[in-house]
Amino acid sequence: MLTLGLWLPSRKELSSVSENAPGYLLQEVQERLVDRLKKDSEIKLFEELDFRRAIIKNGSAYLDDFCFDDLDIFFWLGELGREGRNSFPMEVLRAIASKVRVVNNPLAFEIGLDKFKSLELLRRNGVAVPSIALLSHGGVNQMKKVFRDWNSDVVIKPRMGSYGIGIVRIREDEQLLVDTLDYASHNNIHYIEQFIPNDISEWIGINVINGSVIYGYGKEGSQIKGWKISDREKKGGHMLLKEPNRQQRDIALRVGRIVGLDLYGVDIIKGHDGRYYVVDVNTFPGLYPELLEKAECNFYEEVVRLLKQDSNSDTGNSE
Repeated sequence: MLTLGLWLPSRKELSSVSENAPGYLLQEVQERLVDRLKKDSEIKLFEELDFRRAIIKNGSAYLDDFCFDDLDIFFWLGELGREGRNSFPMEVLRAIASKVRVVNNPLAFEIGLDKFKSLELLRRNGVAVPSIALLSHGGVNQMKKVFRDWNSDVVIKPRMGSYGIGIVRIREDEQLLVDTLDYASHNNIHYIEQFIPNDISEWIGINVINGSVIYGYGKEGSQIKGWKISDREKKGGHMLLKEPNRQQRDIALRVGRIVGLDLYGVDIIKGHDGRYYVVDVNTFPGLYPELLEKAECNFYEEVVRLLKQDSNSDTGNSE
């Protein structure tokens, strides 16, 4: 008997996602998934284990009288905020993961959430990504030379950002780059990518679970803002089913093996040089009923198969 704990907050419709409204899954998907798990005679289910309210005592996480150590596996999917590894929910997840299997694993999640860490890890393992830089405000003058080396075309991104919000492209104007970094000096650390010239119509997102592609997708025109994909309302959705080719599939699956994620998404562009580049790893992939109905794999059965696996692969540093 597998003892399974869940935290899968949901939303009734495409509404904004935040720490106070953390549900990524639409209610229809969440209910169908939980119903499938409840019907499995080999699974003992504990629902609504909101670990954000837990306490850590002597290395173990407790939610009221429930100890997470009593689980075999804990499966979660919900917004935690963008503070990264120093947030309290991440502390709780790490405490749980020290005793039981957690999907997604918090170490892999931390890497995937952090644009610098995820793309640097992929780069070290031979995956094509944009050239990236990380600098403190004291390094702004050094960034001028990097800017020139990168054809004077860069993208400044929030390191823990999402939905394409806060991304700024600077072209040709070195002083504008410096002024922008000065304006954002309160961030202390700046994350910058070289812009890869590409055709935005060839952008594709690919969602993966347990080594299987769920589906590929493009975005509706309302979400395409010139050279980038953006969703200021933080609602998600507006997806169009799009068939990934063999190379795009291989890249997406390889990302999971390297980073160590079991459920994730990957954003891929095709540069004018003909190469495919990974530009983002999505720790909260969009899973919508109309697309899941057309998916290549049965998402709900893949979740069960994932959760019943005996072991959790080590979080990546290499393939």
